[in-house]
Amino acid sequence: EGDELVVNFRNDITGNMTNVDGSSNLTTLHFHGIREKHRPWSDGVPFVTQCPITPGDNFTYGFNASDMDGAPPGTYWYHSHVGAQRTNGAYGALIIKEKVQDENVIDDANNTLVLQEWYESSTNQIPQSILINGRGRLGPKKYTGGDEEISKYLSGKGASFTLVENIDFTAENFTTNYTEFHVKEDKSYRFRIIGAISQN
Repeated sequence: EGDELVVNFRNDITGNMTNVDGSSNLTTLHFHGIREKHRPWSDGVPFVTQCPITPGDNFTYGFNASDMDGAPPGTYWYHSHVGAQRTNGAYGALIIKEKVQDENVIDDANNTLVLQEWYESSTNQIPQSILINGRGRLGPKKYTGGDEEISKYLSGKGASFTLVENIDFTAENFTTNYTEFHVKEDKSYRFRIIGAISQN
């Protein structure tokens, strides 16, 4: 709280590429929940509040972690606002802690869970699993469905997917362990949960 946050962001996406979802090698960062009161030109929405960052170029983001700058203490997250970059992993947690902490609560930034869905691919957006802090598991079965069902799902209208055998599944290849959190009896802990869900 009260510190100045400065992020020097460089776009190192190389080559003249177009992702399968149609997005280019441009990028931005958006600090979700931060109001950017004094820097509205750096809110990270390409072609709306900011020109996207071209390959090899830098952009400096920054704000004061205070109510004055629209960034009071709390749990936030950042992500790219270009194409499927957020879905493909361009996101993370941002914690602004109070200057004066509650002595009765253990507030460890490591006790943060960032949740995101895991899709079949960037063009086949049927959820296969959930990622917790970037880790997930697939099972012996997976969901499948046609374009109409995917469109309904992405529009928030619900969908009917079919559960089928996952031919790529072998138990020895799917042994990812989720993060474990260790707590002690009679102690109070603050856990932060961020829904970095890609579909709104």
